[in-house]
Amino acid sequence: LLKSVFNINFVTPKKGSKKKILDLAYENALNYYNEQISFLIQDEEKTTNSLEELSNILNIDKISRVEIFDNSNLFGNFNVSGMVVFIDGKPAKNEYRKFKISCDVKDDLGAMREVLYRRYFKVLMENLQAPDLIVMDGGFNQVSVAKEIIDSLGLSIRIIGLVKDKKHRTNSIIDENGCVLDVKSDSNLFLFFSKIQEEVHRYAITYHRNIKAKGALASVLDVVPGIGEVRKKELLKKFGSLKKLKEASILELSEVVSKDVAENLFNYLKEI
Repeated sequence: LLKSVFNINFVTPKKGSKKKILDLAYENALNYYNEQISFLIQDEEKTTNSLEELSNILNIDKISRVEIFDNSNLFGNFNVSGMVVFIDGKPAKNEYRKFKISCDVKDDLGAMREVLYRRYFKVLMENLQAPDLIVMDGGFNQVSVAKEIIDSLGLSIRIIGLVKDKKHRTNSIIDENGCVLDVKSDSNLFLFFSKIQEEVHRYAITYHRNIKAKGALASVLDVVPGIGEVRKKELLKKFGSLKKLKEASILELSEVVSKDVAENLFNYLKEI
């Protein structure tokens, strides 16, 4: 069968030097397989132990679903945000979400406030699965914003923050009250947090870069709320360049999008 598919002769030596080579190859492959299985088991145990340790520290029965957020700005003017999800310590990539930030939001905390409200208002209204833990990629200010939003929606979700030092490296973990959790920097739990922090940062930056790679005009249209794929194509077709789009009046923009979105886009364009 293999010969007919690959048009190559296949032999199975029974003795001699070729048999020794085959046996050696088999032994090497088996050793590598066992080694990889051992690594997977160890990694699984580390993750499980880390989540159990975190559950004990926060006095939660069990932590399964973790959601972490990160912001990234585009051209230094407008923000995008990413949310990644880990379930039982593993990335659930189909649960990742990207967020465009409203035009009038200019600061990181304002952007995070909007993203968190949109995310957990949707969780509440659509009866989606809420996380056992929200992780903020930042210190007490970010955690306070998250707590403000969660409390305002009447939800009960624990929140922690990953605090960075002056060199932008995470050096401590705090809870909702700003208390530093007893997590050693060389522990598996700390390494787990580093892992999910790197993942959300990668996700947000990738979203940022993908938008930027599409070109200036497409980039603007991608991050302005209220403009979907259909309207974006119509605007690109009608105006063709960022220069012409910036020269357009609200009335001209309203020929393609609603008046509210046209005003939003018009004001946005004045800022860039």
